[in-house]
Amino acid sequence: MKKSKYSVIALQIITVFFLACACNGQNDPTSRSTTNNSSTFSFLSSTTYPLSTGFFSSSTNGDSTYLSTFSSETTTSPLMTTHPNTLSTASSIQTEDIFNYNVTGFASEHVAIPNCTPEDPGYYVVRTPKEFMDAINAENSSSKNTSAARIIEVAQDLDMGYLEVTNQYGLIPSFEAHNEPKLHPRLIESGVGKIIIQDRDGSKDKYNEGLMIFSKSGHTIRHASFIIKYCHNIIIRNLRFAELWEWDEKDKGDYDTNDWDYFTLRDVDGIWFDHIELEKAYDGLIDFKGEDDPEDTVINATFSFMKLNFQPTEFIREQFEYLETNQSNHLYYQGMRNAGMTMEEIIQLNSFQKKGFLLGGSELREGNRFTLTIAYSQITNLQDRFPRLRGGDVHIYNCVYDASQIYSLRNDVLESYPTLFAKTEYKRQLTNQAIVTTENGAVLVENSVFIGVAQIIKSNQVSANHPVMTGKYQVNDSIYRLGESEFIGSSDDPDTAFIRSNSEPILPFSWTTIPSLPYSEYLLIDPVLLESSLEQAILGVTDRLFPWLS
Repeated sequence: MKKSKYSVIALQIITVFFLACACNGQNDPTSRSTTNNSSTFSFLSSTTYPLSTGFFSSSTNGDSTYLSTFSSETTTSPLMTTHPNTLSTASSIQTEDIFNYNVTGFASEHVAIPNCTPEDPGYYVVRTPKEFMDAINAENSSSKNTSAARIIEVAQDLDMGYLEVTNQYGLIPSFEAHNEPKLHPRLIESGVGKIIIQDRDGSKDKYNEGLMIFSKSGHTIRHASFIIKYCHNIIIRNLRFAELWEWDEKDKGDYDTNDWDYFTLRDVDGIWFDHIELEKAYDGLIDFKGEDDPEDTVINATFSFMKLNFQPTEFIREQFEYLETNQSNHLYYQGMRNAGMTMEEIIQLNSFQKKGFLLGGSELREGNRFTLTIAYSQITNLQDRFPRLRGGDVHIYNCVYDASQIYSLRNDVLESYPTLFAKTEYKRQLTNQAIVTTENGAVLVENSVFIGVAQIIKSNQVSANHPVMTGKYQVNDSIYRLGESEFIGSSDDPDTAFIRSNSEPILPFSWTTIPSLPYSEYLLIDPVLLESSLEQAILGVTDRLFPWLS
């Protein structure tokens, strides 16, 4: 495999640069465009950070801009690169734009933050589950002198389990019981809530088009799943979602019964998840699904600055402590213990998140024309579905997908317990793949890093004799690291490591639902510098002062 052509010195220099940026404090956006009195999800102008010995400069050679050296003046980004074979054109932008947390994606022209202040009637600050649901249910009504929410600020952690909410407040509209928990003691006590956000597409007077839900301090919402449908212009920022998992004894680790996703989206046009964290979920994390009408789908979505790190937690440990004391009633778990696995090994293996992002809930559906961008995100210990695509188009750039702990533990348990993990019901715990594109779906990956993924790409998951089930992919200027091997390059390089694990023919890349990307101005970070760059950035939730309404 090829080794990096970039210098280690460059990595050291850029690390110094980011530390200098951090010392200058948090940047505020210095410009924004407006549409319909709303701040648009758009480019921000940048500033230049001085270092004691000068500034960084960049040199342009053909289609690429490379890290150069110190000089007294600087203009363009030392991190900017563009692959000659890329299917889009990225602009030359100053490095500091990443610290303005500017992001461009499918949602860019379809999401606008409401021009709403805490003094306005459409701005709700909530501290209890009842206040949260009251804000979601608020309607525009002159007779009641009420206004529908445009912005909901979550100012406290919220426990939104069905039983814990209804026992305290009674029945609440738009709040339902989800499938009943079976095994986790905490969820059996709290129940699981289903929060429904709907009809915010401008078609009904009682609601405005669009809604933003955010926290200034990165608060947590627990024990609940969100259903978002018939909506335009939805924004979720700086929130953590947690405690929506239990051991799957019934389906033996297949996780198909409870149907608990943190978010299920149906018929949505324009949605932005930004600076969010998701803990382990029973089913998927964020799923896109269509309604009966083929025109109903989920389009113009962007996920940005996510930090997903699936590790053992006290909540997960509580589940296994219950199973440990009740082994005779839970034979699937008992089988692992009888094979010699320790409880700690089982906890570690089952702290990983099995399912990530599903685009398309049913096969060969006419309306599976999803569009999604995933950018500037760090994903650790996800086993599958980055994403799982049944039709539509996905663009991934500047992301780090680290499954090295999964890969290492997978090898360890296969060596230590070969008989146990030869069985299908236990082998499924060892899933270790990333991109799954099928049914003519298209995934473009640019300037990203994949670590410890046994099956990095799968382009057909159903039938080798069914060409319509095969998807398309293109990887540009990215890193694939597995064990002691490292490849830096693209999927169309002669000696590429970015190859599909299935045997179906590779389809030529083209977009499926669009003629070309609807955006071109986006920053691409040199993949050699990407991990250190994201480490210096604010990913996931934060309580730092941040311009969330910009």
